[in-house]
Amino acid sequence: MVAAVVVLAAIAGGGAFALTRNWEKPSGMLPEQVVPADVASFARFDLQPGMRQRLAFDGLLGKTSGARNSFTGVQRALLTGSGASITLEEAAPWLGDRFGIARWTSPSGPATLLVTLLKNKDKALATVRAKGPDAAGIVIRADYALIAFAAQGSQAVAEAAAKAPSLAADPVFATARAGMPADLPVLGWFDFGRDVRSYGLDAEEFGLPQLFADPKHPLPAANGRLLVGARAEGDGMEVRGRLIGAHDLPYFAAGPPAAAGRLGQLPAGVTAAGVVPGNLGYLGTNPTNILFPAAVFSMRGLLDGTGPPLPSGGEFLGAASITPGYGAIYTGDPGSLTGMSDGPAIEAHDAQRSLDAVTQAAAGAKSVAYATAGPQPSAFGAFMDPPGMLVDVELADAAAAAQTRSATARLAAWSHVTVTTRDAHVVMRTGPFAGSTTGLLADDPLFRTAMTGADPQATAALFHVGGEAFGIPLKAFGLSTTPDGPDTVMLARLVIG
Repeated sequence: MVAAVVVLAAIAGGGAFALTRNWEKPSGMLPEQVVPADVASFARFDLQPGMRQRLAFDGLLGKTSGARNSFTGVQRALLTGSGASITLEEAAPWLGDRFGIARWTSPSGPATLLVTLLKNKDKALATVRAKGPDAAGIVIRADYALIAFAAQGSQAVAEAAAKAPSLAADPVFATARAGMPADLPVLGWFDFGRDVRSYGLDAEEFGLPQLFADPKHPLPAANGRLLVGARAEGDGMEVRGRLIGAHDLPYFAAGPPAAAGRLGQLPAGVTAAGVVPGNLGYLGTNPTNILFPAAVFSMRGLLDGTGPPLPSGGEFLGAASITPGYGAIYTGDPGSLTGMSDGPAIEAHDAQRSLDAVTQAAAGAKSVAYATAGPQPSAFGAFMDPPGMLVDVELADAAAAAQTRSATARLAAWSHVTVTTRDAHVVMRTGPFAGSTTGLLADDPLFRTAMTGADPQATAALFHVGGEAFGIPLKAFGLSTTPDGPDTVMLARLVIG
């Protein structure tokens, strides 16, 4: 109501032209016009976007209790996690409604930059200068403060950053930014190679294999730049992004189009679903952990001889792992299992070959569709309460799909996994997906809302029920990615309750 009165007053007062000009875009300088062009990463929030976004945000905030406090939480999280040696309590008297944090490698080394529209210039100067020129440096530019935090010589770092060309003037950033709406309250920029190097790492060696310790499926070196922006739209937040100059990255590879349409053909009632392009080799053994957790758990120690020995009257006949509700996986003499398990038994080497076939299929996939119903499996207790899983792997041809089905048949039966083929697709189902399903995801109103605007030619699409963003609970979110020449464009929608 108050916002509507402001709009009417502006028109009545002869401000119709100014109102039209400011309806879709913010007025005044933005933090990206202050930070250097060669920042490694940059995130900024503008709580003074165009008037349309101000009205839309007021509507969203009115729907979510505690959402207004989430902006304070974002400020606190940015300051705490950025390396800036300043607290929100110290900055609150002068930190404005437009602020950003950047990671920058200055001539003297890595530094954190805080850029903010000032509420009180004198208080900002006093706070920063009290820390000393080595710990913090400040330069005032128009109504903004550029504050640097470095290991030493922070005042010199701030002065160097203030003299550098701005990010807004960088041609790559400016071109990507021009393709997005003008009134973006949230904006992020990441130069993956620079960001990795700013932490003293080697961009050619850095990747998820170091995190997952899986040298068989290395990820490419960190590369490319990403621009993302978010704004209020409808019942939630719309997030747009452009990945620039990256190559060989998971989820952003070229793949079969129409991922969003294929996603809608998955069964209704999911908690998460996705269609992503292959190759999925970087997942390592994750497909087997998800689909065959009981077998993976039971296999531990069997093939290296550290598993539990069978009672043999002094003569070693093998080893076995018996899982209630499933059966036994064994090495050696299967006769020694007599009376020990009522379920089926499978030889450990045969089980391992089946697991390898699943991993190989995922690694060579053209695309993978998946859906889950229920909680995600845990590392150890997954098979005690398995969630519903559906994994549809598109292989090179129908022969490859038939071969994978044949190779996994015995282990699939042991693991309560239903395996079928359809042309070049091999489909594995557990839990509620193993039987006949009714309804399609495309018929779910929440899915349709989350996937609004998804590109029909998208090569990857994801949908997830629940979650949160900036402390705000979400009903769901949807994401689609589409190649655009050498770049990839992304659209996500966060549905707020």
